[in-house]
Amino acid sequence: MSDFGELLKRLRMNANLTQKELGDRLYVSKHMVSYYEHSLRYPSADVLKRMAEVFNVSVDYLLEREKKVQTLNLKGLSDKDIEFLQSVAVFLREKNEENGINGSSGKNSI
Repeated sequence: MSDFGELLKRLRMNANLTQKELGDRLYVSKHMVSYYEHSLRYPSADVLKRMAEVFNVSVDYLLEREKKVQTLNLKGLSDKDIEFLQSVAVFLREKNEENGINGSSGKNSI
């Protein structure tokens, strides 16, 4: 199991963000991001929520309580598009239940 700092650094680098850019998005200093990445300090709940939004992951993923990244970015979609995706998700869950497939390990964001 990796530590929080390693995970944060990996997410930041995969997003091609500098520590300063991430700090600006989180409303913290570049130095605080460095502290987080070296596991010298840990973010507050509010900062964790902002991190989850920045990286399009769940807070559970950041806390390593969830192993898979299963989020769906709905930004830029109309309400009608989102409603359609919700109906598809409901259909697929019902189909999986009928076939005895357990999908409970994933995140139910839709």
